Amino acid sequence: MDPAQIPDILDPPLLRSPLYSADAMVLLAPHLIDAISVGLPDVIRSMLIDSFIFFHSPTNTFRMHGTGLPQSSPGSQTQRKLLAIGYTVQEILVTEQSYFQELGIIKNIIKKKLIDAKIITQFSINAIFGGIDELYDLHNKILDELMEACSLESWIPEKSVIGDIFLKHVQEFERAYVVYIDGKKNSDDTIEKEAASTENNGQFKTFLSQCLRSRETKFTDLKELLLRPMQRTTRYPLLLRELYKRTPDDHPDKEFIKEAVDTMSEIANKVDKKLQSIQHIAQLFQAQRETRDCPATLINDKRRCLMEMEAVDPKNSNIKYKLFLCSDLLMVTLVELKAVGGLFANRTPTVAAGGPGGPGSGGRRKFKFVRWIDLADISDTIDDPTAELLRIRMEQPGNDSLSTPVMTNGQPFSLAVEFKMDTQAHGAAQRRGDFIRTLRNEIKMHKKKKAGEIVENNDFE
Repeated sequence: MDPAQIPDILDPPLLRSPLYSADAMVLLAPHLIDAISVGLPDVIRSMLIDSFIFFHSPTNTFRMHGTGLPQSSPGSQTQRKLLAIGYTVQEILVTEQSYFQELGIIKNIIKKKLIDAKIITQFSINAIFGGIDELYDLHNKILDELMEACSLESWIPEKSVIGDIFLKHVQEFERAYVVYIDGKKNSDDTIEKEAASTENNGQFKTFLSQCLRSRETKFTDLKELLLRPMQRTTRYPLLLRELYKRTPDDHPDKEFIKEAVDTMSEIANKVDKKLQSIQHIAQLFQAQRETRDCPATLINDKRRCLMEMEAVDPKNSNIKYKLFLCSDLLMVTLVELKAVGGLFANRTPTVAAGGPGGPGSGGRRKFKFVRWIDLADISDTIDDPTAELLRIRMEQPGNDSLSTPVMTNGQPFSLAVEFKMDTQAHGAAQRRGDFIRTLRNEIKMHKKKKAGEIVENNDFE
């Protein structure tokens, strides 16, 4: 679709819901909604009736009555469903157009102006907007086909189908979102790096502020706009499920919609899992950066950092721990302390030399590595998710175990450890329960993987 054919992105009427406006011009395709009052709250329906609002359909013009149906309607349940389809299709169409407009803001306004301004390198621009062009092209086609199917010439409530539009683009949809999601972390990091950089003399940071104040961007932050694709994937199953519910069983679109609901739900779940995986990988790197003496082998392509938990030594509350639960091990670290005026306080010393996780990374050390425990070595943990104490008993580590068997001074670690988990912070009880449940679940999963009972499946990879 030629962007020139899309109404002005800042035109407020097109962004209002047709349900809550007395202006029939808000409708992209007003003929879709022959009975917009069906299912409306009574107060809204009364407002419409009192205002004597007229709606136009391809075949007739009618005034809505207290029944919520045109005078010519037989009032049957099937007829009501047919009439109700119009609003859901209209919502799909309007929200798709709004999403496409936002992709256009990113691609045709923000990205283009950054290229023209030359305040950051093309390499950084490619990193920030990776995958946007593919999404724009995909949703350009989807919107084109939706508008064609919903046009005045094409739309017949009893026969028209739109479910097949989504099914037709499934493979392209997956490919486009894989590219985008894979680059999302790099995009966020690049925005942060360029905003903090002195090489562009603060021009990029100023540009971001201008985006937030501009009508061209709908006064929206760039990072917020770049979240829209993830949000949109969760919206499709909801809209299509609503359309399926309103579509009569004998309608030709019924099966297409059902398949589209299942397919788009599966894609939304894959997107969510992929995002979680990316977040867990980022947490793993962060844990290594912030932990002094952390072994470099913490980082590998299979490991994920799932959760973290604050804890103290049950016998000495001054000894504070940070526990990092990974997909195959539990890493135990000490919270770093330093003496200040005879008192102890948390410290985050800057490291001057070395690589990631070691000297010279330029990061700050919050923790000191103590040990890690292979989840396969854990023979028992506490069952009660509400308990404050985390008790772990271990088997004697085997030859292939990741568990650290001895301290740095050569003394063996105990095969039974206890940690008193956080009880003070807001939501501490919920976090303790989540941590214990996740730990027990990961222990089971990891042991099954080691036994060959589970084959790892990485969606979208």
